Amino acid sequence: MNAPAWLTQRDGLLKESSDGETYFVLLAHKPQFALNVVPVGNDFGCSIRQTQSGKRVVSAGKFASKDDTLKAGLEDLRASLGW
Repeated sequence: MNAPAWLTQRDGLLKESSDGETYFVLLAHKPQFALNVVPVGNDFGCSIRQTQSGKRVVSAGKFASKDDTLKAGLEDLRASLGW
């Protein structure tokens, strides 16, 4: 998965963790948000949390693929940040 344009325009990165289920959004080369793809029935959902505070970001969609779930989670994060 590649970082979306709104993130790279702010010198951000998207890094996959070793578990293959978690992606970190890095800003200033530091992990700021963690996105986890989680099962929701027969579909997937995205759990988003701020790494420093543990504060959750709302992401309510259900998707058939992990890639679609991650893309939607990133879009929810972008909207939450007001970008």
